[in-house]
Amino acid sequence: MNYAGRFYYFTSDKEIQTQIANMLSQSLPIIDDHVDEAGNVRLDDSSRSNETSRSGKVKRFDYFNAVQAYLLAERITGQKRSENSRSY
Repeated sequence: MNYAGRFYYFTSDKEIQTQIANMLSQSLPIIDDHVDEAGNVRLDDSSRSNETSRSGKVKRFDYFNAVQAYLLAERITGQKRSENSRSY
């Protein structure tokens, strides 16, 4: 989502921007189901949760990248997460 959100602002192609906005709009609620109220991310059904780095250590979840993705997606789609709800 982060890379798609960045590309949205990089490209001037309106059709691609529309496709990215639609993808982000559909992705936000799905991703939101994996984040609890404390901000912890559930990775139990992720096929990428046990990837290792070049050093052989298991990669950690990249919260910085995830926050950027959320912010870009919310800005592009106009969807805001409700404070009283776990949905958009």
